[in-house]
Amino acid sequence: MDRVRRRFVRVLFGVAVGLLVAEGVARLVEGRLSVGDFARHLDATTAGCAQPSVTRIYEVVGRCGRDRHGFLLDQERPLGNPSARRLMVIGDSVGEQSWTLQLGDALQRRGRGQVEVWNASVGGYGTCQEAAVARELLAVARPDAVVVETCPNDVFGSPVVMTGPSGAAEVVMGGRLRAVPRPLLHVAMFRLALPLLAVSGRYDTTVAEAQACARDLVATVGAIPLVVVHFPALVDDPAHPLLVEERNVLAAWSDVPGIRLRERLSERGPLSRLRESSADAIHPRESVQGDIAAVLVEDVAAALE
Repeated sequence: MDRVRRRFVRVLFGVAVGLLVAEGVARLVEGRLSVGDFARHLDATTAGCAQPSVTRIYEVVGRCGRDRHGFLLDQERPLGNPSARRLMVIGDSVGEQSWTLQLGDALQRRGRGQVEVWNASVGGYGTCQEAAVARELLAVARPDAVVVETCPNDVFGSPVVMTGPSGAAEVVMGGRLRAVPRPLLHVAMFRLALPLLAVSGRYDTTVAEAQACARDLVATVGAIPLVVVHFPALVDDPAHPLLVEERNVLAAWSDVPGIRLRERLSERGPLSRLRESSADAIHPRESVQGDIAAVLVEDVAAALE
């Protein structure tokens, strides 16, 4: 009996050590490949840089460079002037780029007075996270208008959707949104496996979920003027795979009028020239951020009237 017990303890110890080693390797892989960034923020140790969101589950507010609510900070443009017009931006990594601040500057030049840009965009966000942002932060920002930015990773390119319309911890797996125990979000091995589990799904189910979240977002914004901006994949080839995701984004937002930047930006030349790099067909480069703001300023100015 003692021999069986000792063998069991050795096996248990070996399994525990193996799991610890595997978890350590998974965290190293995450660090090298920037895989699981959005979930991994919860494990950040820098004081004041990481706080889990109440309804966005695995996302982070209070990160370095953000205020305690999660709005992007700019030392030269502090937020909170009671006489300023407030423009709230909700989006993903494209929404974090400087076109948002340049849009605020362009609005001021058009006579809208001082315009503060309350930017709550976070890289990797999809429609469900954006809806959660609206639920959490509209009352904080009290905006005069809201800009929601979508791009090709909104529906499927960012496959891990942790927040459904109910605010529950959920993951897209096999084409369905499935609940997961929240502690698993802190396990690097689980986070690394998520993209593999997610991409086996069908697009249609994910689009339907995103559409439900889009409706939730619009209902949450309510009477506040809303401008939805669909950022294109920066590709010119009609057969490019990213265009499938772009079409799914448009399908998810089919009930809501929005600005299709593909048409507007294509008038200025090939979209590929706007890329951050040859390997990045999602993010516009810094030198064209002002052009993007110029394309949007009239619509947003109208919303601020």
